[in-house]
Amino acid sequence: MELHGQHLIGSATSAEAEATFTATDPRTGTPLATDFRDATPAEVDRALTLAAAAHPEFEARGRAARA
Repeated sequence: MELHGQHLIGSATSAEAEATFTATDPRTGTPLATDFRDATPAEVDRALTLAAAAHPEFEARGRAARA
C-alpha cells in the first residue's frame, strides 16, 4: 500500500486541509516520508454520514461473519 497522506472517505480520497503532520513508524520511531493532511470538519462529517449509512448492513451480517 502506497502512503499518500490523504483520507479515504468512502471510495474517494480527500485532502481539503492545508495543515499537515508527520507520522512515525512505531517499530523504529523513524518519521514516514509522507506528510498527512489534517481532516476538516466537512471531511469528518462525510465520513460519519457514510459510516452511519453502512452500519445497518454491517450489523445485519452478525458477529461471526464480521470476525
